[in-house]
Amino acid sequence: MGDPATDPVEFLVVDDTESNLRLAAYLIEKMGHRAHVACDPRRALEPAKRHACAYALIDMHMPVVSGPALALTLRAEPSTRSMRLILFSSSVTQAEVETARRSGFSGMLDKPCDPALFMAGIRRLLQDRARSG
Repeated sequence: MGDPATDPVEFLVVDDTESNLRLAAYLIEKMGHRAHVACDPRRALEPAKRHACAYALIDMHMPVVSGPALALTLRAEPSTRSMRLILFSSSVTQAEVETARRSGFSGMLDKPCDPALFMAGIRRLLQDRARSG
């Protein structure tokens, strides 16, 4: 059995801004993990299920389906229920953070994405996962 803190992990990144998707995916893959992207939150469930993603980085403010609404969809699906949901957003209010937590989010990474801070945040998530099993 490998080391959960360093073994490749499957990530889903959902954001309606393509440049955010590309940067997050690039940084995740640079760290040795796999990133699957969805620019349309209505199309996020399929790659999450197909790739058995352990984490989903989800934007809060997207047209048609909000981050919290997508989180509820992922939580309702048996194959994605245990995925760790991370809010990947900017300009969120305290009320929105609370809404995100109630929807199943367990953490947050800020945008705009500073590469060093983003990768440090991913490392922290993986270390927390390794400690909690």
